[in-house]
Amino acid sequence: MVRTYKKKLPNSRLKIVTNGDFLNKKNFYEYLDVGVDIFYISKHAKLLKKPCRELLSELDKKILEKHVLVQDFYSDFYENQKMFTNRGGSIGLDEKNNKKPPVNCSYATYPVINTYGDLILCCQDFHNKYMFGNIMEKKLSDIWFDKKNIELRKRIYDYKMDLKICRDCKM
Repeated sequence: MVRTYKKKLPNSRLKIVTNGDFLNKKNFYEYLDVGVDIFYISKHAKLLKKPCRELLSELDKKILEKHVLVQDFYSDFYENQKMFTNRGGSIGLDEKNNKKPPVNCSYATYPVINTYGDLILCCQDFHNKYMFGNIMEKKLSDIWFDKKNIELRKRIYDYKMDLKICRDCKM
């Protein structure tokens, strides 16, 4: 699939978002070879799974910096207590723990496709309330470059938060 996406969209930057549970040296390099540009690893436990830890410890520094971003949610939540997000407004937070809305939002600047093929607003649209279209019915580029979708993404990026999910999303 990745090879097909890269072939059809050669100027795209492909990102895999993973918790690293199944990421290892073999599949890391296989994904790089077919066109994945970056791996965004979200760490939700004290330690990543052993194959992922081994991969990260063995990677050349340049490859690591170019292709891997690890977001340590575990330490931030359990140790630092600085991160408290609202997942697009789907959980109630009391004001003292609630962060302010972002100065601008980049979440809507890259396509997010759910498991059903729906192109949704962003990764914070956990309940898939804002769908642009389905890639099984229309070409991704047709959905992404639809004039209304472009205008909406520009408004969000410029911090014109007129959608409820945007107003409620505290990052």
